[in-house]
Amino acid sequence: MLIYLDANIVQDTADYADFLFGTQADCPVEERVAQRELCALRELIDLEQFGSWTIANCDYLQVELHRGRPSNDQLQTYEMLNDCVNPECAFDERVFRDVLQDLLPLRLRDRADQWHLATAVAMGASWFLTNDHGILRKVSGLIRSTRVASPSECIEEISVGLFLR
Repeated sequence: MLIYLDANIVQDTADYADFLFGTQADCPVEERVAQRELCALRELIDLEQFGSWTIANCDYLQVELHRGRPSNDQLQTYEMLNDCVNPECAFDERVFRDVLQDLLPLRLRDRADQWHLATAVAMGASWFLTNDHGILRKVSGLIRSTRVASPSECIEEISVGLFLR
């Protein structure tokens, strides 16, 4: 199973790598929604040992992550993401172009959102995880066979599936 993390998740959580990877016990944020999503990502990372999934990575995602001035903590987290790359992940250019056309009526906020979603589908990702409320509201579930969800929605479904095996 391939999981594509939207750039906003990677950027927003890069400063919390110590918590996400289990070296810091307490969640470093107070805001409830952010706390729920960080805890879900941590659980997803913890449960990976019991499942068989890969975090997707691609040149397009890396270019977007390195725009601006990422902090040293962010750069270290991006390097960890690079270590997760599965070179066997296929990318279907035709599917990418088709999905870009399918997304036009949704009028997503910016072109990067469309490209990330189309890339996830073209890579055959099972999940596209985002905290972007606009994407979550407009896409509502599936794009072809890729489920669009927040990390907390994903972990609910994945953890249930793991423990029912």
